[in-house]
Amino acid sequence: MARLFVVMAREAPVAVILRRGPTKLWRVVRWETGQDQFQRGQWFRGSFYPERCDLSPDGRLFLYFAGKSRVREFDSAYGGTWTAVSYAPYLTALALWPMGDCWGGGGAFLDNQTVVVDTSCFRPGLTHHPLHPPGPLQVLERSALHFRDPRKTAKPAWQQGWIDLPDESAIKRRADRVLRRHPRRRGYTLERATGEELLPIPANWADWDHQGRLAATFGGRLQVLQEDQTWTELLNLDDDQFEPIEAPDWAKRWELQQPPR
Repeated sequence: MARLFVVMAREAPVAVILRRGPTKLWRVVRWETGQDQFQRGQWFRGSFYPERCDLSPDGRLFLYFAGKSRVREFDSAYGGTWTAVSYAPYLTALALWPMGDCWGGGGAFLDNQTVVVDTSCFRPGLTHHPLHPPGPLQVLERSALHFRDPRKTAKPAWQQGWIDLPDESAIKRRADRVLRRHPRRRGYTLERATGEELLPIPANWADWDHQGRLAATFGGRLQVLQEDQTWTELLNLDDDQFEPIEAPDWAKRWELQQPPR
């Protein structure tokens, strides 16, 4: 069964859906949340870390952490694991920083042209791959920032607004509603501000979208909650099958002009 994780842009009504399944197979889908339009993008076979990903505020650039475990599947210059920036919904790297382990990786956008990158605690230093320069991006290494620098604690967009609690759960408030994320992937609960439970949500992921709707993923299905507390399906990726997809020319290199939406 497929599983979905969603990364929403902070400003533009855009999100990236990361589809996993089976196991090592991933797909990126772009979601225009204002019109509920979807653009299926590239596939990736290997390890992918959704919780270390981010989307630029304007929804154009996608930062991700990924890797391959079999030596024959990757060029040694890429280190086995890497942090990269691409144009969503493609994974063809514009900028790429080889890692080699999982003790770090990923990062967060500060704005549309500034990114904080998490490097390995065992291999400090931020060196990009010679074929994948950062182009117009200003790149900061998190470990090199002073501990009082507010940029050091920058979080990816999907984490913002969530408040971590001592019991390892987290809550996010919107008007008089509270969304509670339970620890160890035990789903979510929609509550009143008073703590009264309104609706259990056995979802892989849930959050409010740019329209203010509560969205959630169940297996490979993306749904939104209606006022009568019933779910409406927006997208079903359960039956998607792998197909080789090449990124268009504009998504393979840095351009002075932004790519088309």
